[in-house]
Amino acid sequence: MREFLLHALGLVVEPFVGRRDLWGRHKTRLRASLPSAKIIEAIEGRCPSTTVESPAHQPIFIFSAGWRSGSTLIQRLLVSGKDVLVWGEPYSISDYVGHLAESLSSFSASYPPKEFFFRTDDATPVADLKEQWIAHLYPDISDLRAAHQAFFLKLMAEPAAQRGYPRWGFKECKYGIEHAQYLKWLFPNGRFFFVYRNPLHAWRSFRHFGAYRRWPNDRVFTPLQFGRTWRNLMEGYLAHHTTVDGMMVKYEDLIDGVQRPEDLARFAGVRFDPNVLNRNVSGRVQRSLGSVPMIERRLLAIAVNPLAARLGYFMDES
Repeated sequence: MREFLLHALGLVVEPFVGRRDLWGRHKTRLRASLPSAKIIEAIEGRCPSTTVESPAHQPIFIFSAGWRSGSTLIQRLLVSGKDVLVWGEPYSISDYVGHLAESLSSFSASYPPKEFFFRTDDATPVADLKEQWIAHLYPDISDLRAAHQAFFLKLMAEPAAQRGYPRWGFKECKYGIEHAQYLKWLFPNGRFFFVYRNPLHAWRSFRHFGAYRRWPNDRVFTPLQFGRTWRNLMEGYLAHHTTVDGMMVKYEDLIDGVQRPEDLARFAGVRFDPNVLNRNVSGRVQRSLGSVPMIERRLLAIAVNPLAARLGYFMDES
């Protein structure tokens, strides 16, 4: 009952919230807190990514434009050959990826100043440091990157290897292109899939659940919130997926055979079971989807257009 009341309240309030453009301001704050391509480029210029050929440094990331858009299907396809263990939204509410990425947002070509670093090739004897100004004494950026890498390798790569999977990865439904650029800096050999689906069909499957963009205050449970999330993510994916050598995957094309599953497996460098797409695996909770009320479809259309229409998606039930 509480979820129903929240949902109904959202339908009433959202049109007024939208007019005040609170989402626009939220999006600006959110993007300002993430490392942009310019920031990653500045860090890259000071500490170029190093390519490591080991399987553990060749993860596979599945980014979805919102929830219920096909990321789990691609996850099942990729794990079917037992070459890679793709974790499913690991510790999603904790948002470790988002917080780690945000920690780089202050970096630039001039910050931190180069004199702050005690470089690994510095010839200064440790005993002489007491005679120097060391109030700001930083490990090198290469050490910082290695520490970020170590978090993911310890949390995801090692448990995958212990279970017999030489490679690892994860799928998520709320991360934008900025997060992909952060992960690309850490793992230059990583593979990225950006999957999307008709937002009306995704919303019809999602509308009884709800999720968090950022816990605990940024929850998605109305069609406007869902649609704005979809559009924001899609704008970034479409414009910049080539910056991480990513592949766009249209859910409908995958289901209809226009985009072949073997192309995805070849791109990721893994084997696959071709029967995966023919199996229906149900989730924890089963609900009858039914139809989407007209008011929800109209609110969704406000949020996702004109981008959805340009992609051939229309907010009707036909």
